[in-house]
Amino acid sequence: FYNNNFELFTKKQSDTTLINAKLVVSSETQENAKKTQTNNLLVDVDWQMDHIDLDFNIDQIEKGNEIKIVNTIDLLPGSTIIKFQPSKIIILNDQWNFSPDNSIEIKGKEIVFSNIHLSNENQYVELKGQISNDTSKALYLNIKDFVVTNLNPVLPREFHGVLNGYTSMKRFYQNPIIISDLVIKDLIFERFPSGDVHASSQWNGSEQKLGINFEVFKEENVKVIDVEGSYYPDRDQDKLDLTASFNNANINFIEPFYENLISDLDGMTKGTFTIGGNIKKPVINGQAYVNEGKITLDYLNTSYDFEGNVLITENKIGVREMKLKDKFDNEGILNGGIIHDYFRNVRFDLRGTFNQLLVLNTSSSDNDLYYGTAFGTGNLHVTGQEKNINIYRNMCQQKMR
Repeated sequence: FYNNNFELFTKKQSDTTLINAKLVVSSETQENAKKTQTNNLLVDVDWQMDHIDLDFNIDQIEKGNEIKIVNTIDLLPGSTIIKFQPSKIIILNDQWNFSPDNSIEIKGKEIVFSNIHLSNENQYVELKGQISNDTSKALYLNIKDFVVTNLNPVLPREFHGVLNGYTSMKRFYQNPIIISDLVIKDLIFERFPSGDVHASSQWNGSEQKLGINFEVFKEENVKVIDVEGSYYPDRDQDKLDLTASFNNANINFIEPFYENLISDLDGMTKGTFTIGGNIKKPVINGQAYVNEGKITLDYLNTSYDFEGNVLITENKIGVREMKLKDKFDNEGILNGGIIHDYFRNVRFDLRGTFNQLLVLNTSSSDNDLYYGTAFGTGNLHVTGQEKNINIYRNMCQQKMR
């Protein structure tokens, strides 16, 4: 938070317990850990006796996002009523509106949500129902035709697609039962079409675990990814207990995680992986076979077809007898892998055996110290990190400028 300001004014009459107060909190610029920036944050609270006006503002004008939410809060005998007044909510240059007859009523532990409905044309997000001691009562979050692109301003990666589904919650004050069922139609991750996604979950309060099922379907309703298992949020370790199966799933979704290292990634994979650990440090183990693979190594500007086994352990993505072929149909074999600290601090340890394989295809504009076109026969060992790659070779080499 940068260039912040805090103001508080209070006034109380001697013959009453009611308060008059005004609170203003402002911040010129905000930035989260993912470097997403917002501007002009303002929280303005005006408390006059038994009535409160609450304004919340924040924007990203350059991205077409501007939020100015106006609330009123009435402190009545025995209850509190909150209403969303006409507000300015613009997301990616589209106006969203609250239904006029909305309210949230609080009576002790009973909270009733009535027509909290935020919409833009055909898409809407709706909160209705109640939180209650009555175990038969439920709170519902309903989503219809929500364009996932609306979330991109606050996400570290870019997504597209249309989201439908619901989440329900019962027994909030006992062992809560939370059920969610969501479908994203035509999901695109970054620039890569992923298919239709079906995600469902159910919270088990007695075991303190979230049951998860995540499926991806391609053309003709063929399942290509299936993730099942549980998440245990209260555990200190081993929060994740998942199994992921791939059946002719495209591997191109991996490319955005290795920008500036690889491009044009393509290919189909079959295999099964277990996922343990926690979200920040997942422990992934398993094996898959990739066929019809294609990849460009940006540092060398060389492209290959490939197929073979991929082995993943906690801190390594390895290949075993991976077959390579360049655009001239020259071949090679690759072993070794990419070592990482939970997908950070990536390091290379790759060994290749080649027969007249294209191993360099750069110009002076790519690297004015080391460039040209080279074919290699023999052995190659690649080590180092993204910005400090070392290449050791024991091969005869033919260069062309």
